[in-house]
Amino acid sequence: MLDAGGRTRAYAPAQVSHSTGLTLSGDTLEGILSHAAIACEHFAMRLASLAVLSAALFAASCGDNGNGARGTPDASGGLCPVPVDCNNPACATDVKCRPDGGGEIDGGIANPTPICGDGHVDNGEVCDDGNKVDGDGCDSTCTVTGCGNGVTTTGEACDDGNLVDGDGCDRNCTRTACGNGITTGAEACDDGNTANWDGCDNACTQSVFTYVKASNTNAGDTLGSSVAISADGSTLVVGAPQEASDAVGVNGDQTSNAAKGAGAVYVFVRTGTAWTQQAYLKASNTGANDQFGFSVAVSADGSTVAVGATEEDSGDPADPANNAAIDAGAVYVFARANGTWTQ
Repeated sequence: MLDAGGRTRAYAPAQVSHSTGLTLSGDTLEGILSHAAIACEHFAMRLASLAVLSAALFAASCGDNGNGARGTPDASGGLCPVPVDCNNPACATDVKCRPDGGGEIDGGIANPTPICGDGHVDNGEVCDDGNKVDGDGCDSTCTVTGCGNGVTTTGEACDDGNLVDGDGCDRNCTRTACGNGITTGAEACDDGNTANWDGCDNACTQSVFTYVKASNTNAGDTLGSSVAISADGSTLVVGAPQEASDAVGVNGDQTSNAAKGAGAVYVFVRTGTAWTQQAYLKASNTGANDQFGFSVAVSADGSTVAVGATEEDSGDPADPANNAAIDAGAVYVFARANGTWTQ
């Protein structure tokens, strides 16, 4: 038998006792040790063969050029070698293949394209939530969900990746068109709808309804000092607090100029695009300088009108003809039924 130094060593027969009561001779022990040594040699040879095979497999999967170096787990569950070949798809997700990593290709530094959707925010990515779902806060382009990021999501008609108007998709992510709320091209206005009579009509031009004047226009009447229009846009009420007629009530004598500063109110109605005067309103107790029409208001449907006369002089609510309270003021209410106005 050879010892550890390669020298021949003889073993004298000996008796070995064990707690089991088994007795072995020296020759038997020597044989056991010999077989164990042979087994260990075979095991070592198998390990060496496996190591060579593993190195070859790693080189094939990640292209380490046969250097056998090992790195981090690759996409298939193996190990990517060091240096990492970032051009190999199996190692593309290796941490060293990120823009701030140290991956190498044949000895050169790799410049891999960031992988959007892998859960890592790389250079050129604003966000990365680990998926390719749009509209969840971080879209499939790794940009934050919002108008102008190039991804059309809920509530957007389009998204061309910019906030430029007039290029087909405007900055509010609606198609360039009249009624989208963005004034572009030949549009004079765009109020976000296609309704008429609201200041910007359905052709995106300014709504100019008409030019109205009093039926008894006179210098100094100050028509337009107060204006009100009904919610449906069909009734217009205009005050002229310096109008001078001494007429009373509705549609009285408009030619009189006997009560300077008495005031008057004119009611216009619209049919289609045409406006016409419907009524000429005066106070039931017209007096000079009463300033009737200093303020006006109209109900939503245009059927009720209130008129302020800030310098009316009556001191008795039950007696409009009383002029005991200088500039006390008064309010008059008129109602319309079937086109006829009454106080």
